[in-house]
Amino acid sequence: IRLRLEPLAAEHAAHNATDRQLVALRKISQEISAARDRGDQKFDMQKMYEFYITLYSFSGFSYLQRIIENIWTKTGPYLNLLFPDYIHSRRGDSARDRILSAMENRDPQAAGIAVHDDIESAMFYLMTHVDEEGLIHPRRTKLKSFTGKQPNQRDSLIGSIIAFRDKTKPETDDES
Repeated sequence: IRLRLEPLAAEHAAHNATDRQLVALRKISQEISAARDRGDQKFDMQKMYEFYITLYSFSGFSYLQRIIENIWTKTGPYLNLLFPDYIHSRRGDSARDRILSAMENRDPQAAGIAVHDDIESAMFYLMTHVDEEGLIHPRRTKLKSFTGKQPNQRDSLIGSIIAFRDKTKPETDDES
């Protein structure tokens, strides 16, 4: 659901955001980077939430923002699992940079793709920490392979996620 709704909100936000709003969004992004430099996980998570919810508020669709906020309250606890390894890889920083660049260039398609890729990257990172029973183990070494001789529930889940990703990923306009 996040892979559909959040890119949609970002696309509309790219159309509607003012220069002043984008300056505020960039400031939040800088605060996230500073929190990571300090190792302040709590402030980092607060600002990460603020960054995305602020971004989506620029869409002009308050009902869409409320739906996304509701989804975040249900998926937010998983954000803890991104700390410290995923967060320290700085993938989130480059994702926010791509989002901000798309927003500043008023490029809805690029904004949607950047948000989609950010969510997907974090999701696949978390999937590397899922055991055969579907339980998440933070800081566990990456699982060897998603395929094996005997398909199991986890392989089916990952296959479903990949199929969903392929169906929901925004298409690029390469045919021009």
